[in-house]
Amino acid sequence: MEKPDFTISEFAKILGVSQMTVRRGIKDRHIRAYRVARQCIRIPREELERIRSGEAA
Repeated sequence: MEKPDFTISEFAKILGVSQMTVRRGIKDRHIRAYRVARQCIRIPREELERIRSGEAA
C-alpha cells in the first residue's frame, strides 16, 4: 500500500524549515500541493525528491 502524502508540518519537519516557509513556498508555487478539504493541504511524496534534487517547480 502506498504511503499517504505529507502534511505541511511533516514536510517542514523533514526539510528542517518552518511551516510558514512551506506555506509561503506553496503560495509562491515553488512547492506543489493540493487541497483535500477546506483547511487540509497535502504535498505529494514526489515533491520531496524534486525539492531535494533542486529541480524547478
